[in-house]
Amino acid sequence: DLDLTIKPSKPTSIYVDQFAIPNNIVPLGDSLSFEAKLFPSGVDQDIEVSSANPEIISATFDVATSKVNVTGVAEGKTSITVKSISHPEISKTLNLECQVKIDLEWFNANVVGHTFRCDKAGYEGRTLTFNENGAGVCIDIYGSTTDTYTFKYAYVAEAQLSLTNWSSNACGYSTDTNDYESETPENATIFVSNGKPTLKLYRPIAYNYHTFTRID
Repeated sequence: DLDLTIKPSKPTSIYVDQFAIPNNIVPLGDSLSFEAKLFPSGVDQDIEVSSANPEIISATFDVATSKVNVTGVAEGKTSITVKSISHPEISKTLNLECQVKIDLEWFNANVVGHTFRCDKAGYEGRTLTFNENGAGVCIDIYGSTTDTYTFKYAYVAEAQLSLTNWSSNACGYSTDTNDYESETPENATIFVSNGKPTLKLYRPIAYNYHTFTRID
C-alpha cells in the first residue's frame, strides 16, 4: 500500500495576527513582526507583503518564520497588504500608523504632571491625574456626586504604563481581560491620537476598555 498525501490546490483564506501591533501603531525607528499564514494547512505559503507608503512604514515577509516585518520610517499613516501571490484576491489589509517613540523622556514630558479624561460615553466625568513620584489620583464626577480614588503608576517600557494599588476596586484598571483584581500590576498602553497623548486601559469590573485623552 502507498501512503498518499493530497496537497491542497489553492488557499481559501489568510490569517494575519494584527493584534501583535498594539493600537495598530509602529513606533518610529522600531521594527515589529507578526504572523501571517494561508489556509488550509499544507497549501503553498506564497505570501507577498506590500506597503502603500514604504517611506512611512516599510514591510517584508520572512518565509522561514511566516512573519511579516514592519519598520517605522517616518511619522504618518499608511496601509500594509498581505496577500497570496498566486491568488491575490485572498488578502488582508491593515491600517497602521507610525508615531513618535514613547520612551521615558517622552513619558515624563507628556504624562507626568498631566490630567487625562475618559472618552467613553457616560464616563466623561472621570479623570486620571499623574502627579510626581508615581502618585495618581482618579476623580469621578457623576451628577452631584464626586468620588476620589488614588493609585500608583510607573513607566514600565516603551508605550507601557503600570497601574497598581487602587484605593477602591470600583475604579481599578488593567489591560488584561483575564484579570479581575485591580491590585495586579498590568500595563496600560500609551499612544498619540489626533495629536494628543492617549491612554488605553482595561477595566476588569466592567469587562471593557476605556480610553483617556490628555486635557491639559
